Amino acid sequence: MLWGGVLNEVNADEHTQLPLMESRFSVHIAGIPAGTMIRKLTRDEEGYIAHSEMVPGLWFKLLQPTAVADEMFDQSRFTLIHGELRGSFFEENWKSETGRRRSLTYDWRDRRVRWGDGREVAMPEGRLVDNGSYPYSLMLSDPLQVVGEKLTIVDGEMARPFEIIEAQKRDIKTALGHYEAWQIDARRLDHPNERFSVSLAPELSNLPVLISHNKNNISTELRILSITLKSE
Repeated sequence: MLWGGVLNEVNADEHTQLPLMESRFSVHIAGIPAGTMIRKLTRDEEGYIAHSEMVPGLWFKLLQPTAVADEMFDQSRFTLIHGELRGSFFEENWKSETGRRRSLTYDWRDRRVRWGDGREVAMPEGRLVDNGSYPYSLMLSDPLQVVGEKLTIVDGEMARPFEIIEAQKRDIKTALGHYEAWQIDARRLDHPNERFSVSLAPELSNLPVLISHNKNNISTELRILSITLKSE
């Protein structure tokens, strides 16, 4: 296995590391092929950089011209402290709208989340992640131990409180083959009709092979197409 040993000590100490990689996912929205999501994890002297880019497919643009009108990308910066993920910065950008950018910073000293438009809020209790970092945070966790956890996902506009409600083994079929993965399900506390799940494959060192989101009965599904490990 190329992946063996990368995350064997996922709950160890500050020496825990995430594998640097580029992942490509097929994207389906309401069952319609929508394009490709490219997720990259790199690292510099300040920590990890998670970059995601949605590339809408031509047919989806024709069928749903207003649904994903923009090619959007986001970037999350974080470090690992004693094996736990701690964010520092997150931003979202839209390619077709020059200057349209939303961002936030984490102030861990004063325990505040500060958005680029000047709003701020006290950090909630529990796991705090953003749209770019939450799959990597779950990779570092024991699936059975996160059930019942409160976690808050922030983006460039708001904070959404969730609770992890279940972790179960599922057989996931992908372009890379079948995997017996841990599916971690979470429900939004203030809007119970919003849920997400992340399926992590232990034989790929807990890398996500399926990510899904459901809100107002509209589902978005990301299913792995390829994973390429990167060197420093």
